[in-house]
Amino acid sequence: MSTMTSASESTVKTEVTPLKRGCLFTLLRVAKWFSIGLVALLLSGMVYQQMAEASDRQAYTPPGQLIDIGDFRLHIHCIGEGSPTVILEAGTGGSSLDWSLVQPKIARSTRVCAYDRQGYAWSEDGTHVRTSQQVATDLHTLLANAHIEGPYILVGHSIGVIHTQTYVNQFPEDVVGMVMVDRPAAEYLTANLADDEIITNELSLKQIAAARLLNLLGIFRLAGCLSPICHDLPAELLPSYSAAANQTRYFVSVGEEMNYYPANLRYGAALPVMSSALPLVILIHAPDLGSNPNEQIYYEDRLAFASLMPNAHVVVAQGSNHFIQAQRPDLVIEAIMNVVEAIHSG
Repeated sequence: MSTMTSASESTVKTEVTPLKRGCLFTLLRVAKWFSIGLVALLLSGMVYQQMAEASDRQAYTPPGQLIDIGDFRLHIHCIGEGSPTVILEAGTGGSSLDWSLVQPKIARSTRVCAYDRQGYAWSEDGTHVRTSQQVATDLHTLLANAHIEGPYILVGHSIGVIHTQTYVNQFPEDVVGMVMVDRPAAEYLTANLADDEIITNELSLKQIAAARLLNLLGIFRLAGCLSPICHDLPAELLPSYSAAANQTRYFVSVGEEMNYYPANLRYGAALPVMSSALPLVILIHAPDLGSNPNEQIYYEDRLAFASLMPNAHVVVAQGSNHFIQAQRPDLVIEAIMNVVEAIHSG
């Protein structure tokens, strides 16, 4: 007996349903295009930074000379005539431009030179360690190779004071006077804080690393000049200062300097007192407790240091922050001229 099977029973109809693209697929697709867009944005930022930096080099040529000190060249800018020669030493992250409101006024009476440490402004990237001892040696070589004869009045700001103290300790016969502009509270910091705490007290290495990345991508350049000193510089000086501070290498140099900051403070705190025969003016900014609760402690430490220096004249800069040469340049100019006149009068 045969079995009949209907066409409807023998035919199996299969329907293929399209695979639905769920949330995971959508997220992966968004992540893909986001990554591509982010990479493109980062590359654009890097290209912008490099092009703008090249443009800056054309627009802001060195005002002074590039002098070979052996492995690299340092920039030094001297104006005016006369003796003694005033040498201006900037603080951490600073350059010869930090003295833009001071240098021209001093040049009316004597020769005055501002220079850039390795890796800053117009100086080349160097290979030397950034200890105060090496900074002093580099400066000594720079002055000799540039044929800038002494005697010198050394003017330092912030960590630049430690560098100038070190110079006097290494080459005392070269120096006939000093001006210290807001020296760090080295004695308090080194007695009470560990090295990493000293660094963080100023600017943490993580912050510097982040700043290096932002600078590489041109972010800081878009924001303009972010240095605290920029708030007090005339508008015509801001473009050149911004160009120097927005170099790709800028925060590399700052980071390297900060690595040696605790050691330099400890070295400075152990240096002997200045000779009583050396005219000395010490400027200290008045404490602003609203900006930093430790301001009073630092102020008292600076006063205590000044009290140990024989023949020191202390000036408290009212209405100024740490950058006295920008907020109260009149006081810095007066201090330098007082030392110049003291030397001339014998």
